[in-house]
Amino acid sequence: MTAEGLELRTLVGGFLAENAPVSAARHQADVAGGHDVAVWDRLGKELGLTALHLPEEYGGLGLPYETLTVVLEEMGRVLYGGPYFSTVCLGADALLLAGSPDDRATFLPRIAAAEATATIAFAEGDRFDVSEVGTIAAAGPGGFRLTGSKTRVVDGGTAELLIVSARAVGTIGDDGLSLFLVDGDADGVVREPIPAFDQTRRLARIALHGAPARLLGREGGGAGALRFVLRRAAVALAAEQLGGAEACLDLTVGHARLREQFGRPIGGFQAVKHRCADMLVAVETARSALYAAATEAESPGPELAVRSSMARAHCSEVFSQVATDALHVHGGIGFTWEHDTQLFLKRAKASEVLLGSPREHRELVALGLGL
Repeated sequence: MTAEGLELRTLVGGFLAENAPVSAARHQADVAGGHDVAVWDRLGKELGLTALHLPEEYGGLGLPYETLTVVLEEMGRVLYGGPYFSTVCLGADALLLAGSPDDRATFLPRIAAAEATATIAFAEGDRFDVSEVGTIAAAGPGGFRLTGSKTRVVDGGTAELLIVSARAVGTIGDDGLSLFLVDGDADGVVREPIPAFDQTRRLARIALHGAPARLLGREGGGAGALRFVLRRAAVALAAEQLGGAEACLDLTVGHARLREQFGRPIGGFQAVKHRCADMLVAVETARSALYAAATEAESPGPELAVRSSMARAHCSEVFSQVATDALHVHGGIGFTWEHDTQLFLKRAKASEVLLGSPREHRELVALGLGL
């Protein structure tokens, strides 16, 4: 962690602790839209967090992608439910990596200024497989029209811009796969919220009935760009999971110091000490996996493919295990709706299967290593 990274961590962590704590995430879970618009505006306009890795010519700050992991880690600590991950790590990155210069000039300045939200809609089945796409893109005199459906779209119910994967009629696999930009409120777009286990993150199903679309980049060249975007997004999601695991560890150690049983703090009992120590070791191994992946985020090569999947698989399981341990140490109160521990466990379990399960990512690691 560089000095600049530590300074950014302090800035973001302080802002979120004051303006978007876990209590705010609990409240926003019951609010239409799922996030505080005023906080979102300040994140973008005052702190410049929506512009971090975008090029300067599009209103960005031009910082390395790994800078985003610092922000996502702090957001994971407070279960931030705003559209940062979907807009910056999915939508904006797809426009940056797949869009033409005209596409980038048109849309990225709005995202950098927190004036637009975006997301990617690509998953259709049980697996997050880029090539398993049934959505059809039909070209006509007025441009492209998309017909199909997408599921588990992060912030898909509210995003203004949808980056959609679709294919030409009669093609299979990566052949004929392209990315398209669709207005979230366009005719032919039907959005349905998905009842989620984690109420602090909104998912949606999107049905496309001849929806008008704008081609991003080269027709038939969407598979490689989408994989690169998703690998980088896997790193960002792993950072968020690390932040959540750290918060669970802090909650657990604090509780073990204060909660007394048989006349002494429960942290003094060997079984509790060992569990807290195991939680710490797990968190630090997750940090190592994340930072190793983040250093490769600028390159679309095979090293990123392996490291990003390793980080996602490991951070997913660490977050779930640490959140479960936190619940056990807290005892009965950890299961109650009023306590924050159950919110972290729900986020951990939901995030574990977002953008691919640990098993899917281990398969990708094995494939990348030639096993």
